[in-house]
Amino acid sequence: MATEGVTSLRQIIGEGQLKDIQDSYLQYLESSAAIYEVNGDYAVSLFTSGWCDFLNKASRAMCGDVPDDEAMKSGRWICHEDCWATSLKSIKDKRPFERECSGGCVIYAAPIVADDIVIGSVNASISNPPTDEKKIEEIADKFKVSMDKLLKLSKEYIPRPDYIRNASKRHIQTAANTIANIFIHYHEKEELKKTKEQIKELLRERTENLQTEIDEQLRLFKWLTENVSEIFWIADPEVTHILYVSPAYETVLGRTCESLYAQPRSFIDAIHPEDRGRLIADMEPMEKRLPYSHDYRIIRPDGSIRWVWSRGFPDKKGSLDIYVGVIEDITERKLMEESLALERNKFKAIVDAIEDAISIMDLEYKVIYQGEQLKSIFGDHEGKKCYRAFEGNDSVCEGCPVEMSYRDGKPHTSTRKVSMPGGEIRFYNNTAHPIRDVEGTIVSCLEVVRDVTAERLAAEALKESEEKYRSLLDNAGDAIFIASLDGYIIDVNKKAEELLGIPKDKIIGMSHSDTIPNNELERAQKTFQDVITNGFGMALNLQIKGRDGSLIPVDVNTRVIEYGDKKVVLGIHRDIRQRIELEKRISQEHSFRKAIENCVAAGIVIVDLEGRHIYANPAFCKMVGYEEKEMLGALPPHIFWSPEDINNIESALTATIAGKAPPNGFEIVFRRKNGERFNVNILISPLVDAEGVTTGMVASMYDITARKMLEDDLKIKTAALAEMNTNLKALVNTKAEELRRKDQILFQQGKMAAMGEMIAAIAHQWRQPLNGLAFTIQDLKDAYEYDELDAGYIDNAVKNAMIQIDFMSTTIDLFRNFFKPSKEKETFDLIRVCAEVFELLSSQLKTSSIAYRMSCHVHNMTFLDYSEVVPCEATVITTYKNQLAHVILNLINNSKDAIVQSREKGLLTAEGMIAVDCFKDNRTLTVEISDNGGGIPEDIIGNIFEPYFTTKADKGTGIGLYMSKVIVEESLGGKIYAKSKDGGSVFTIELYV
Repeated sequence: MATEGVTSLRQIIGEGQLKDIQDSYLQYLESSAAIYEVNGDYAVSLFTSGWCDFLNKASRAMCGDVPDDEAMKSGRWICHEDCWATSLKSIKDKRPFERECSGGCVIYAAPIVADDIVIGSVNASISNPPTDEKKIEEIADKFKVSMDKLLKLSKEYIPRPDYIRNASKRHIQTAANTIANIFIHYHEKEELKKTKEQIKELLRERTENLQTEIDEQLRLFKWLTENVSEIFWIADPEVTHILYVSPAYETVLGRTCESLYAQPRSFIDAIHPEDRGRLIADMEPMEKRLPYSHDYRIIRPDGSIRWVWSRGFPDKKGSLDIYVGVIEDITERKLMEESLALERNKFKAIVDAIEDAISIMDLEYKVIYQGEQLKSIFGDHEGKKCYRAFEGNDSVCEGCPVEMSYRDGKPHTSTRKVSMPGGEIRFYNNTAHPIRDVEGTIVSCLEVVRDVTAERLAAEALKESEEKYRSLLDNAGDAIFIASLDGYIIDVNKKAEELLGIPKDKIIGMSHSDTIPNNELERAQKTFQDVITNGFGMALNLQIKGRDGSLIPVDVNTRVIEYGDKKVVLGIHRDIRQRIELEKRISQEHSFRKAIENCVAAGIVIVDLEGRHIYANPAFCKMVGYEEKEMLGALPPHIFWSPEDINNIESALTATIAGKAPPNGFEIVFRRKNGERFNVNILISPLVDAEGVTTGMVASMYDITARKMLEDDLKIKTAALAEMNTNLKALVNTKAEELRRKDQILFQQGKMAAMGEMIAAIAHQWRQPLNGLAFTIQDLKDAYEYDELDAGYIDNAVKNAMIQIDFMSTTIDLFRNFFKPSKEKETFDLIRVCAEVFELLSSQLKTSSIAYRMSCHVHNMTFLDYSEVVPCEATVITTYKNQLAHVILNLINNSKDAIVQSREKGLLTAEGMIAVDCFKDNRTLTVEISDNGGGIPEDIIGNIFEPYFTTKADKGTGIGLYMSKVIVEESLGGKIYAKSKDGGSVFTIELYV
């Protein structure tokens, strides 16, 4: 195809037809689209999105009151710059390309390629506008518009499902192919028209000499027929004699012209067997001397099949009766038609197969189409009014999204609660999208019905579960700590904050060992390892550090639980300061009581409710002359009772049980082992447990024979001692029962605490390898679509994927073994390690348009690709290789993210660059990793190595730099620090060799 003097797409195809082509994909999207000339001029653009239209007008206004061509060159028309940058990338790469624009939407561009020459690009916004308020605030600031207006436009937009966006991509590519074919056909027609005009001019100029004219006509005829792509032929009506056939016959049919002259009907042999009978039948008009036109397939000698369009016209010149015909190769058009039909069938199959139920209503609310999913739920109701078929109403339903779409021409969504035939309640989201004809008039409405019952019930259940979990955790009587398997605290309750005197946000991220004093650290770590190994463990009388440095005694009960879908360590810390104090007091009281019992002169006896002897103090044993073991377990009458006074003793016991014992006790007669009788004054009191139940009696007595004078004083002391013993027993029992109940409650709470999230540090380390795997998989798909797959390509993809997987596996091992002293050091080349990291990230850096270099300043050597690196003895070091590689990977990834973020904000127009510089001074090996991503603000540079501090909003965890600092300073014995320089960041690692 000649390209000299080529006019624009807008001139050749026309604005109206270009807009019709755009409508083939914009009918699925509420967005913006543009068709660009190859030089960047607009061929045509459309805005069907309030979001895109608003931002485009806002960025155009930022250019000032100047013509559009000057505004486009100013660089301030942000929407135009984003659209043209995306299309320019597709034009340069000669393949589709997509990127996120400054307005937060994804632009997809496909090149327009005619005869292997790129003549323009088609692009459109295929994603939903952003909904994150922080993102919308950034966009509003960049475009200098109202954030409230953007929030309103975002909420008004009805999100498109993924299958709509994927279908739109295919339609954008089809639109680009259609424009290219129209462009090609236009130039072919122009060339044919120009040739015909030349023939006419020559005929006019040469009418004076007939023979010369005839010769010239024959020459031009031959030139025309030999140079056009169509077959031109002349034959008699019966096709028994070929008068002329153009050389294109050999190109199209792959057979020689001589073979056709020799056998005029041999062309029939080239016709596909399935079309041959129809063609012979269609040749009947030739016998009747009538024009004809038909298409059919031909098979060329190489086995390839082509479609042709054959047309014939009778021509009678004097006695010469002939047919003149033209045969045109229409294979590409046929393939395009088949591709279009296939796409339509695919779209219908997708609609019928998706989980969402789909229907289409006309302007009278009559159902004109139902997807299979909708039929399976509500039955086949095509031809019926939707409100009557689905709701049983006689008029349009209240809040009907279809009615609202007809009213304002925008998509609308409503949620309906539906009672199914079996009584089951289901929830459905109904989204209506207006359908327009080529003139933009609404002719029907597409309604997508999505079953959201599971999501709604799950959301309610999750909310209830989270509320119960937090309530149980915060109301627990003991301090609860939840830690990752590598010892970092990820959640605590209010009791834990009170115990340590530290707020929750400061506790989270600490290592469990940070709360343990040095003298207890070994025991605590052993318990923690036992928990990971056995699933549970306990540490009694362990001490932990409070905020003020005070040591708090606790009993720790730990076990491994499922926290969400991950394993964590649950530690229940019981503050035993009161218990220790109580035990101390009880011990003191017990010692005091024993001392009293052993030193007092009063005899003390305790019996149960049956009168069985269960205790006697030394004074009583001395008093009666029996050893305690001789009396224990005996039932009344006891051996020390005097037979003559048994009735009096039993009356005293009965009165005591009835609560009628005299305050001064009873005077009774006992018998010593030697038979001697003696008078005693006995005081009997019920023995009451912690619940107020009488379990026996306590009797204290004095031999009043010798100590009558001290009777009154002895009674007072005996009563006081009895009261003290009773209260002490009650206090002990009460506290013991209270602790038992707390243990039961805590155990139940422990079983409810099985929730959580993946260890933040490991999740951060895995993110980049997973991105690498995703890119490799996506690249395989693209390579397949562009016919680039071969054995070498696949081997390389598999190798890269396995490298990422091995790296992820190594990451887990590193975190598991981080604090183990058994890890071995290695001797390696620092430059080589940097090259290995760049090898892992090379595809991602290339995708992000970021270059890199590595420089050894000992030998003044610079490498621009990891494959160029040569060993360097000056940068050899002996340390933990994998840990150092981890730190370098973290820093390079951070540089990559900073460059991408700076470019998205429009702060970086130059090429992204990451540099690694190695220096050696005596025994210090220094590596600097720098970038041009904008640098670190001075007000936060002092915080970047703190745990969970991040500048990446929801895209970062804040653990990467913290772990890097821990590895370098605690494991590698080096230093790491950062600064901003020349519009970028510089991270420096110092290691000692």
